[in-house]
Amino acid sequence: MQDVAKVGKKYEVKEVASGFARNFLLPSGKAVAPESFSADKLKALQDKHLHAAANRLAELTAIFGALEDKKIVLAGKANEDGHLFAGLGKDVVAEAIKTQLGIEVDTTEIHLGHALKSTGSHEIEIGEGNKLIVVVEAE
Repeated sequence: MQDVAKVGKKYEVKEVASGFARNFLLPSGKAVAPESFSADKLKALQDKHLHAAANRLAELTAIFGALEDKKIVLAGKANEDGHLFAGLGKDVVAEAIKTQLGIEVDTTEIHLGHALKSTGSHEIEIGEGNKLIVVVEAE
């Protein structure tokens, strides 16, 4: 019923240890027992989830396709070599996109690979194949 790290994604059917299911997944509402769902109901939920994800991807592609030559600027404390004292992560990038471009982007849609730890220009991926330039400047 929800994404669970290192176990599975929403609406996937997974086999897990009975104790893990009984003591964690079922009481927290992250999963349901297979007997409580029919195959048709599960298929309908999966289709609805995939349709919503495809719509969001199309929406992001349209938004960032129009903003392809745009860039956002971030600032952080850095030494004289241009290395930041603290890396800038997805949450900082998402907030900058929201404030500078007026677009709300979930952190799960930002693909950095690792935190930005140096000044200069960095190309990041938003969604599937949408590129955005992030310029990191020293404070």
